[in-house]
Amino acid sequence: MALLIVIRHRSQPNRPKYIAYAKEPTQGGELPNSRPPPVARLYAHRTSRGHRHYRYSRGHAAARARESQVEGSGVICLNNNKQLGLAYILYADDNGDKLCGNLDGGNSQDPRQSNNTWCVGWLDSGRGTPSGANTNIAFLMNSQLGKYSQSPGIYKCPADKSKDNNGRGAPRVRSVSMNAYLGERAAPFSAGYQQFKKYSSITRPAPSSCWVFVEEREDSINDGWFAVDMDNFDPSRRAADRWVDWPSSYHNGACAFSFADGHGEHKKWLDPRTKPKIGRIGTASPNNPDVLWTQLRTSSKINNPTIPQ
Repeated sequence: MALLIVIRHRSQPNRPKYIAYAKEPTQGGELPNSRPPPVARLYAHRTSRGHRHYRYSRGHAAARARESQVEGSGVICLNNNKQLGLAYILYADDNGDKLCGNLDGGNSQDPRQSNNTWCVGWLDSGRGTPSGANTNIAFLMNSQLGKYSQSPGIYKCPADKSKDNNGRGAPRVRSVSMNAYLGERAAPFSAGYQQFKKYSSITRPAPSSCWVFVEEREDSINDGWFAVDMDNFDPSRRAADRWVDWPSSYHNGACAFSFADGHGEHKKWLDPRTKPKIGRIGTASPNNPDVLWTQLRTSSKINNPTIPQ
């Protein structure tokens, strides 16, 4: 026997939101060979005409919609990061194996450095540095990867809701940063570790294991350079684990990465200290497995390494 399923808004009870047909439900009121939605429960009642109607409670429907939105933004963000990763590879192919620049601090704030780094501009809660960096896509598209990425939208995670001018202005244009151990630099952030300057030099970790771009939290991101402290990695001293810059957890506690071979991954963080509430970063994080996961995919010790990568 066919069954009409109608999901309605309580505010508009006479207007179906979704209509579908299914088999007759079991005595318990559930559809056979199916599981209830994870956050929304179907409620059944019989009308005067004998039809069984199913609808979501308002709160459950809203929760399911939010979950679907987060899942959708995660897919978009992962694709964005993969496109940036491919732009990164194309740049190296066109420039004799040389990796694009990755400037930090004051140099990253100077538009005259656009030919020396993958992106220019320092993001903050105000207007950015130089003024307008929070919202001006020219600082992205005029830099080294601009002609390869071709789309300013792929620099921004749709789940990142941060805005210019202390939350009162336009959305900020960038959510991603680059591995600090990639690109020309006088010395690495942690002494004794590889600073990769050519694509062919990325061997430990291999390109499939070396991350390039990461989503950075809105209260951590500034320049496009994401620092990872490697000092306690090899030899291992897990009690000294810490975050310098903080990855996001926009996608149900997960963060999007792209890797040097062009693929992308979502990393589901295991330690709650990796994903504190906005404005509460900076706390110590000893014995944090998420820090180790990131270190393994960031760089490697130059002399006498003891940890396989």
